[in-house]
Amino acid sequence: MKLAAALFLVVLISGCASMQTANQSNETVRNDYTNQSANVATGASRPDILESGYSGTVLAGSVSPVIEFNMNDYQAAAGSNKIILLYFYANWCPVCRAEVPEMYSAFSEVNDARAIAFRVNFNDDQTDSNEVEMARLFGVPYQHTKVIVKNGQVQLKSTESWNKNRYLFEINKALSMP
Repeated sequence: MKLAAALFLVVLISGCASMQTANQSNETVRNDYTNQSANVATGASRPDILESGYSGTVLAGSVSPVIEFNMNDYQAAAGSNKIILLYFYANWCPVCRAEVPEMYSAFSEVNDARAIAFRVNFNDDQTDSNEVEMARLFGVPYQHTKVIVKNGQVQLKSTESWNKNRYLFEINKALSMP
């Protein structure tokens, strides 16, 4: 009886140890995936992107880039009559984290130098005074708001969640308007 109890304990302990190893392995995979997703969602620097001529960090795209907002690049784009998409982003927002990769993917497909997007921080720990002013200027009620500006005029303002196809549709629509 003591031998059976001892064998039972050995099997139980070794089973728990292998489950702990499996859990650690799953956690490593989950952390790697989370880190990769966070890099895309937060716009970690993309060294593979072509030189854009803008001073801000290019987050996606090349011909039609998505750039981390800064006033100099925004004013340069506005002054050259670009179609500008402003995406008001908060790093704590789950909708933003899900939607930003869709925007990045869409702008990576747009092959028209007349279009540009800016990821504008909104109500988070990275928001600066220029971004606060942009939100006020465009009447942005909350994060994940998109504003399309053409020739200094707001063409569209949306708080809906968009997928890649909706981004492509709205960008191409703005590009085709006189």
